[in-house]
Amino acid sequence: MFGGSALRVLDLRTGRLRIDRRVRLPRGEQITDVRVLGASLAIFVQPTGLATGGRVYALGSSGPPLLLGPANFMLSGVGDTIWMATEAASSGPVTLAEVDATGHQLTRITLPGRDTVAAVTGAGLLVTVDTGNGGKGYGGARPQRLILVDPAGSSRLLSSTVDTVLAATDHLVAWSTPDGTVVLDDIDSGRQRHYTVGDAAPAGYGSFSTDGRRLALGYWGVPQINIGPRSYGYLQVLDLATGTTAPVGGVRIPPKVDAALGWTEPDMLVIGFNSGQAMRTAFWNAGTRHTTALSTAVSHAYIQATQAALLRPL
Repeated sequence: MFGGSALRVLDLRTGRLRIDRRVRLPRGEQITDVRVLGASLAIFVQPTGLATGGRVYALGSSGPPLLLGPANFMLSGVGDTIWMATEAASSGPVTLAEVDATGHQLTRITLPGRDTVAAVTGAGLLVTVDTGNGGKGYGGARPQRLILVDPAGSSRLLSSTVDTVLAATDHLVAWSTPDGTVVLDDIDSGRQRHYTVGDAAPAGYGSFSTDGRRLALGYWGVPQINIGPRSYGYLQVLDLATGTTAPVGGVRIPPKVDAALGWTEPDMLVIGFNSGQAMRTAFWNAGTRHTTALSTAVSHAYIQATQAALLRPL
């Protein structure tokens, strides 16, 4: 699914794009986020430029979009919901409401302004808090505390040495530490496993495979005056059972760009990223370790390559 000036749907079998013409945007607005919402899609629309707020719509398989309400951002929920976040001020409290495709509110939580919601699990919200002290991590970032906040508002500390929350499922969360270690936490049991992935820099983003056996890891490139191998971002896939990693070849991501990662099958990773004024898409097969790039390029587009969005075409 691609946003931008229109909602575009990519057929992964043919590589063809089609525009969903039910989504009509006035001049000066754009789609900046697309999430799965049960059998529908949640679409976040904002004014172009440096806007901090926008509107969320639900788009089903037929009929016009349904306005769910205003928000500053949205997050994927567990099951058939999303979380819509509103901020009274840039540093004030954040209110998050869990809603379904009809706009019905299931849960509402208010967090202090210093907290950042990183992801959603079946047990609640994963929130990061700057420690305000301690050493610096890669790139000068301080380690953060990671807290699980349940629907009743109770909280539980998961870690005090988090660089970035990489990915989460209903009961699992993975994060990187400042020294590059990847930590897998089973929220239900509290058991943790630590992985040394052979890179001193912490991963900046990630995605669990559909069966939860693999974790795709994304690393940012380092901008340099003279372009070299380390200028580009790169990807590798961690086997959570064996602890081994496999590089994703044939993909060069521009410096400081997050690739959108999603899995259409347990062994098929889909990769999308903006390069210049165009979006590039590729597939990586975990069995053959072969990368296939699509020739399709989209100008001025945003991509959300979430697993379910790729699996459920409208």
